[in-house]
Amino acid sequence: MNYRTAFFYFLFLSYTSILKGQSFSKADEQYRNGYWATAIPLYEAALKKKDNTPAKSKLADCYRRLNKAEQAATLYTTLTAEKKIDPFDVLRFGEVLMMQAKYDSAKLFFQRYTELNPDDERGYTYIKACDNIKEIKPMLLDIDITPFVHNTEADENAPVFYRGKLLFVSDREQGFKLMQKKNETIGREYQIIWGAERVND
Repeated sequence: MNYRTAFFYFLFLSYTSILKGQSFSKADEQYRNGYWATAIPLYEAALKKKDNTPAKSKLADCYRRLNKAEQAATLYTTLTAEKKIDPFDVLRFGEVLMMQAKYDSAKLFFQRYTELNPDDERGYTYIKACDNIKEIKPMLLDIDITPFVHNTEADENAPVFYRGKLLFVSDREQGFKLMQKKNETIGREYQIIWGAERVND
């Protein structure tokens, strides 16, 4: 290998290293700003090229915040099996397990968290919650729930009757719009007020 070849090889390695660093730093920037939906694909792409424990922890947290419990649990399983463990990954894994109604497993992680971070009251509070949830009795026993045929996969809430219409808030797709911008935190449409005319019943 001559000097010229070695020089270009060095430049290539340096450039590749810079690109990898930029991909993680860009994802970290989105994460710090609370743009979890935007950060997720950046972390996923960067982690395919290079393993990075802090990035995996942040990606798992993004999944957790967006209620993607299965993806979060998969990452937290790996993170909490490592020799050097971030106590907050243990706490968050417990929270994810609660989201999945796995209260006995969640309790074990909260107990582990209190050992790692005994001054944080959250661990003890969650342990009590895991015990107490089994004692909660439903208020309404004999009810029938019928799906509303006009529901969509979007978030739809706060229904109000107003001047013969049903008004509600939704982040459903609004159709094609030039330069359409989505909510970078959750990766969905921004919520707006919709109205539905009353027909028959």
